[in-house]
Amino acid sequence: GDSRARLPPARRARRRMGGGVGKGVVRYAVTKEHDRRADGVNPAASGSGAAAKDATDDAAKPGCLRSLWRKHEEKLREFMPQADFLRTIASPSTHLDVYLETITDEIIRIVQGDRCSVYFVDEMRKEVWCVRSTDIESFRMPWDRGVVGKSAREGMLLNLPDVHAHECFDSTIEKTTGYIVRTMLSFPIKHMMDDERTVGVIQVLNKKGGPFTAHDENELGKIAMVVSDSFYRQRWRAFETGARNSPEALAVIAAHNDNTGLSPQDYVRASTASRAPQKKATRRFSWASVSAPRGSELEDEDERSDRSIASRPSLTCTSIHDKLTPQLRTMEFSSLDHDPEHLVALVPWVMEDTDLIKNCNVEKDALRHWAWAAMRGYRDNPFHNWFHGFSVFQACYYQVYASTIYSRLRYLDIFGLLIAALCHDLDHPGYTNSFLVDGADQLAIRYNDTSVLENHHAYLACDLMRSEGSMIGSGLSQQEQQKLRRIVIKCILSTDMTQHRDVCENIMGKRYGKEATDEKNSDPEERQFWLNVCLHAGDLSAQCLPWAAAADWESRISQEFLKQAEAETARGATPAPFMQFQFDDIKQRGVLQRNFIDFVLAPMWDPYSQLVPELRPCFEGLLRNRAAYNHRAVHGVDEPMDSKDENLSGGA
Repeated sequence: GDSRARLPPARRARRRMGGGVGKGVVRYAVTKEHDRRADGVNPAASGSGAAAKDATDDAAKPGCLRSLWRKHEEKLREFMPQADFLRTIASPSTHLDVYLETITDEIIRIVQGDRCSVYFVDEMRKEVWCVRSTDIESFRMPWDRGVVGKSAREGMLLNLPDVHAHECFDSTIEKTTGYIVRTMLSFPIKHMMDDERTVGVIQVLNKKGGPFTAHDENELGKIAMVVSDSFYRQRWRAFETGARNSPEALAVIAAHNDNTGLSPQDYVRASTASRAPQKKATRRFSWASVSAPRGSELEDEDERSDRSIASRPSLTCTSIHDKLTPQLRTMEFSSLDHDPEHLVALVPWVMEDTDLIKNCNVEKDALRHWAWAAMRGYRDNPFHNWFHGFSVFQACYYQVYASTIYSRLRYLDIFGLLIAALCHDLDHPGYTNSFLVDGADQLAIRYNDTSVLENHHAYLACDLMRSEGSMIGSGLSQQEQQKLRRIVIKCILSTDMTQHRDVCENIMGKRYGKEATDEKNSDPEERQFWLNVCLHAGDLSAQCLPWAAAADWESRISQEFLKQAEAETARGATPAPFMQFQFDDIKQRGVLQRNFIDFVLAPMWDPYSQLVPELRPCFEGLLRNRAAYNHRAVHGVDEPMDSKDENLSGGA
């Protein structure tokens, strides 16, 4: 008999389309509607074009495309684009220009339009960005203008047989180019995991032979669904490309994509330049000098706080639970609001609240001394200090507590994550890896110029767990201790910012199911992925905090950058562009931090919070702070406090 009869619809569709070519993308397009129905989601909705006119009244919801997809579900299964089209858009290595050209050529071929444009939606700047058009250069425009703006803002399909009669039509481009637009089909590209969010718009002009039809809407809808996954990834690449006119932005991007933070040419110049003798950034480290005092020795500690660790709330003290639990479990908590010893006392409480003390057989006294030693293992830097270490620790605790990530992990995984988080910057000298490599620092030589600081932090974290009085893993079996050590090392090494782009790409390529499965829980690589992302996100969470805390952390990292710039200038080197500023130049600091959010933080927090919807408030907080830094960049001062919550416009 016909073997196709025994195949599910998605596999039959892939076979018609040429086997495995682009199968991930095609499977998404073909099975999207079935997945919605299986999840109990009503797929009915409406567009504003001809294909939506026959939808039922209860399904008619302006600006939504589900009714269009539902009505043409059978036709979607028969979508048969050219094989080269699927291969090109599905490949992660496809260059942006080739990707966009492939889409526009396929659209013109299928719907017989005369011209086609592709727009990216930039939510942070509240703009639509024309990245590909048949006859005009790339341009940006506010997303409250034109037909494309309406499609972007409202997620609305617009089929206009007489474009000049539509109230939103903007004739500016028509007057500039002399090209007369008669008919237009404007179709939103939705986010692959959120139908309410538009990430791009396809606009086709002047169909040959008459107005665009319902069939054209349907065909364009198929393409929009098939490309939505890859379109989202290419969109972030385009934002990076758009930074080529800003040396500061380019430097930020480069620093997070290679092992030195320099271009190859810069690295050659720096490596061959003569270096003046300099003071080494590293020190000889010994846990014997920082171990927590025991018993009555607490009272004799010269550097102790007026309120010693012994008088702080213990593991069972309800004052911590009653007063700080609400904040600790949110991103409203700021470590900068607490004294160092108080944060030490919170570490065992977090470990107990996550059931790690019981399930990992942690000795409480060892845990208390381990937390104390970790605090003493941090240097007194403006940014990379104990407060930052605890802030990342708390951010990881929040991510695990606030979402269902915990269901994908085991107790040993969470134990390793929190250990790595608290220790991820131990003995940080306040300089970057590139600074240590360029200066032939002892640490750079020891670790072969590769993830220098991360290797150092990982070594110290594991060494601390073996130190007398701080062996918090001693209650585990030998095999479990080895697994714990591997988890901690991998987590800390993943914080190397030169791996940032790979982390973002991996997040975008991940599918977050509603529930964890036993199969996924048994896959150590899958679990390590979540641990690495959780720690990396925690390490980059300061700008998701409320404005007062976020601005404080920005001030602190600015101080560290200026310190490094001064040291580099003294050795005859040129600091990176994002380190060349005056501390009192609020406007320039606003520009630099806005760039950091645009090209480093947002490309991670946006897809991560889409992958884990419970973390969406983090991205929303990031956008609010981005607006505040944009105000700095434009006006040179902070906006009034009472207007920060109201002004969410991204600006330039």
